[in-house]
Amino acid sequence: MRRPTVIVQDRLIAGRHPCAWGPENAPEEVSRLLDDRVTLFVDLTQEGELEPYAHLVSPARHVRMPIRDFSVPTPDDLVATLDAIDAELDAGGIVYVHCWAGCGRTGVVVGCWLVRRGLDPRAALAKIAEARGLGCPQTLEQRLLVLGWEAGR
Repeated sequence: MRRPTVIVQDRLIAGRHPCAWGPENAPEEVSRLLDDRVTLFVDLTQEGELEPYAHLVSPARHVRMPIRDFSVPTPDDLVATLDAIDAELDAGGIVYVHCWAGCGRTGVVVGCWLVRRGLDPRAALAKIAEARGLGCPQTLEQRLLVLGWEAGR
């Protein structure tokens, strides 16, 4: 199985849903992330998309910030998600961000987070494509959101 991608060394990790390859894989996937000292799982899937795994993450925490698959979040929802990531990082935590496959929705959130932190939007998209694959984020709408995001927002 493909390992999650470290976006910022020892701080921000992106990848697929722990149940993406089947719910039987979730305990092992979550255990590996806990071994990597993840303290917050940011789940971008909608309720019912995949089997829940939140009961496996203790002592870490799980927060669902749902985004419909192949779409983009509202600006307010995206800011709330970025704020949750920053709050955990500022407290010294390690964040794992995921959607189903770790590409579209995850690419949007991570891309906008990189831009928020001062990276040029095109460089953010290039970093995501290099790390997660050329098709990440998946849709034109998703890529345009990252390109239009502003530093500090």
